[in-house]
Amino acid sequence: MNQLTLSLSGNWKNLKNDELWQKGEIKKYYTILTDILRQYLENRFRVFSLELTTAETLDTLVKTGFKKDGSYNNLKTVLTGADLVKFAKYNPVSTEMNLTFKIRGILCWRQKRMK
Repeated sequence: MNQLTLSLSGNWKNLKNDELWQKGEIKKYYTILTDILRQYLENRFRVFSLELTTAETLDTLVKTGFKKDGSYNNLKTVLTGADLVKFAKYNPVSTEMNLTFKIRGILCWRQKRMK
């Protein structure tokens, strides 16, 4: 495992173990989640998305060769859902929250496949 994979894995584990969404801290959960995802996209794909909107991030990601497939759609769903939670006070259902942990496996799988 390389340093990026270890860092990503540790951040995901911490987020999951903190159980923020189970404690009702949905906005904090999604803020940390999107920070992890955006940092990953920066490190892995050189998409500097911390200052970009979700739409700009996804457009830039596609320009790197990231295909508009199921992984892309899941990432889009998570980032868009996070925007709703953070800026429109949306309260996601638990199935949406579970998708955020699926995205981890998808991104890690993509990283291994692209090496």
